[in-house]
Amino acid sequence: MASICSPDERSWADEDDLRGLPLRSPDDISRFVPWLHYRDGELSIIGGPVLDDHLADDNPSIVYSVPHALSRFGELRSAFRRHFDRVHIAYALKACYVRPVVRALVDAGAGLEVMSGLELAIARRAGCPGEAVVSNGVGMRPDHVRGVVEAGALVVVDNVGDLRRVDAAARAVGRRVRLGLRVTPDVGGDRFVGSSAKLGCDWAGGGFLALVDEAKRATHCDLVALHAHQLTHAHDLDRYTAAVRGLADVARAVLAERGIRFETVDIGGGFDTGYLLAARGLAISDFADAAAKELAAIGYPFELVVEPGRFLVADAAVGLTSVTGEKQNGDRRWRVTDLGSNVLIPLPELAYHPVPLRWPSGGTWSRYDVGDGTCAPTVLCRDARLPDGREGLRLGVLNVGAYTTVFAESWAFPLPDIAVWDGNQLSHLVGSAERAAMFTALHGVDPFAEPA
Repeated sequence: MASICSPDERSWADEDDLRGLPLRSPDDISRFVPWLHYRDGELSIIGGPVLDDHLADDNPSIVYSVPHALSRFGELRSAFRRHFDRVHIAYALKACYVRPVVRALVDAGAGLEVMSGLELAIARRAGCPGEAVVSNGVGMRPDHVRGVVEAGALVVVDNVGDLRRVDAAARAVGRRVRLGLRVTPDVGGDRFVGSSAKLGCDWAGGGFLALVDEAKRATHCDLVALHAHQLTHAHDLDRYTAAVRGLADVARAVLAERGIRFETVDIGGGFDTGYLLAARGLAISDFADAAAKELAAIGYPFELVVEPGRFLVADAAVGLTSVTGEKQNGDRRWRVTDLGSNVLIPLPELAYHPVPLRWPSGGTWSRYDVGDGTCAPTVLCRDARLPDGREGLRLGVLNVGAYTTVFAESWAFPLPDIAVWDGNQLSHLVGSAERAAMFTALHGVDPFAEPA
């Protein structure tokens, strides 16, 4: 697909999308986040409210769009269904627990990938059938093991200890388990999960074949699935292709050396934010095309499982924040926000892109680095082009829907209000009362109460 960036903007996508978005007019925002636009200069949900009206003076917010998460789900499912007769999309629940988002995905046909007893409970409360759950993780707690066994989930393990715990739990409840094994193919190069890592079982050295043999000896497990997940923030099609090719090579080798045909092949997820892929001229269909080409080498039919997280929800939310301070330090100008790294986890390869909540009709713009007020060297975004003066002091922040509210920490600054747009109305899920109850329970103080 063609990039959503113009030719003179491509250096931003190709070289450094950790900088602010290349916005030159209010119409540009919809190229990146199609559920937002500027209506009469005010950043708004298309068909919905002006967002500045939902930013309190004393607390930031995050607003989720259920329709956009569903749109991303449909886009991904269609891309893979064009190539595979049987496709199961298991949303990686760890990306976002916000209940209306999760429930909507389940109602649309998504399964859920879970890694703990807590996540299994969230999945079941959201109405996800047990057989649509994919369980991953390492060092599985007894409650998680028993829960996924009783639910009838596909249970993926990567070590002998977890395999034996799953088999024992299945024996105790008198049922058989659909078992998957997570391999780390020997594909080389720069990747998220490499050899000798915490996750996965290395193909190189024979460790994975030994785990296959152990699975065959299990009395209450049926080995049905092969799983690999090696990438995060995946926007390099060549790297992705190499990872999937490595998985296909493992499937062929297991057939040749152990005579096992896997009923299910799980290629994980790891796809980057939708608008960051589009800025590079990539669509999720490009990844589906690559997967189909490489997995055809397996040579027998199977069900495909895909576990997207970030791709479904990262650009299905917008943060709302106030600028609490400005400073000049050397040759850099800074803006400090109250939506901070207690929610937006700081990673060197990740930016949260700020945009003005109000697009000024005139005035000057400058380049700012944006960070929070913690005593830590965290940066939310570098070199963001923002209005000078009053219009630049209330901001929307993009790319905030994944691995944010689930990683939120109760330190330094208030947690954000949480609201959800369902296509018809904006509902507030978390506000001052919920925050006060949590802080009082944890720390014995309500930091939001008026002084006595």
